[in-house]
Amino acid sequence: MWDAFGHILEGERDSKSLGEMASKLCFNTAAKLREDHTDPRVWFAEFSGPNLRWEALGILFTCWTGSLLTLQCDTVPDACPSIRNMNLMSAIKLYKDDAWHCSQFCWNACEGITLLCLLLFKHSILESITSGDAGKDPRPLFCCPLQF
Repeated sequence: MWDAFGHILEGERDSKSLGEMASKLCFNTAAKLREDHTDPRVWFAEFSGPNLRWEALGILFTCWTGSLLTLQCDTVPDACPSIRNMNLMSAIKLYKDDAWHCSQFCWNACEGITLLCLLLFKHSILESITSGDAGKDPRPLFCCPLQF
């Protein structure tokens, strides 16, 4: 991601450069992926680096959300400017929602592929963790009750 978009993501971000990044992600997402690779490096290169797709970005958001779920209550990492001034629950909701938005961009731009299935699967797990069973007390399996 940083190889392809580091020049946009570092420092101040503006609408024009983020729009260019989104256009590139849409273009990459619309490209058909092969699902029959035998070389893992060739397979990975097809949806990473300069070929980054919305599915891959959404999967990253699910990983970042999962990492936030492991933190203690009221702890938010200072390293990430986009969530620095948020409480933990707001940051979790933001990243989980961002993963969902990525899946919706994919849904509108391409055929369903394995990466999209993985993104939706990972998002559904996060949704279950943060929302709980609708028929029971929705307390997740970690220290803080989520209240969105």
